[in-house]
Amino acid sequence: MTCPLCTAALDRTTLLASGDAPELRGFACPDGHGTFLPSDLYFAWREGREPSDASGALPASEAVGDVKQAKLCPQDGRIMRRYRTDAEGFWLDRCSTCGGVWFDGDEWDATVEAGLVERLGAIFSDAWQRNVEEALTAQRWDDKLEAEIGADDLARIDAFRAWAWEHPQRHLVFARMQERPASGAEE
Repeated sequence: MTCPLCTAALDRTTLLASGDAPELRGFACPDGHGTFLPSDLYFAWREGREPSDASGALPASEAVGDVKQAKLCPQDGRIMRRYRTDAEGFWLDRCSTCGGVWFDGDEWDATVEAGLVERLGAIFSDAWQRNVEEALTAQRWDDKLEAEIGADDLARIDAFRAWAWEHPQRHLVFARMQERPASGAEE
């Protein structure tokens, strides 16, 4: 197997070792370009483990050395598909044929720190990717609003919205907001 970025032969390595538990083995680029985790090694390691609660934040793409170019799978030479880890985070490259995953630069360490190793398959699920897209859409909408009305006014609107949603009679608050302003008020 060769590195999809520099074509150096990948070295066999231990990705995770924890006491009595079996080691998670994979392959690493000797030049530090990344790590490859074949699906068969992952699933053999994962068997019988309970998924952890993934609660750690993932770093931004630039912080872990994410490489945006298309990559060929080290195991079977097929083009790998990119998957977002979250709205702000990096992307993982996964082979649709063999299921192996390539981690650029420090992406493996970031995945471990975020507690996502045992839930790695979830990142590639439609539900996970849909949630990421929804978060991105919400962020784009917030960015557009901020550009159109300004950060201060957006903060005031958000504070009012939070207050209105917590109000015990919020349906009346929202109904009032739908009413036309009194005559003489600007629309």
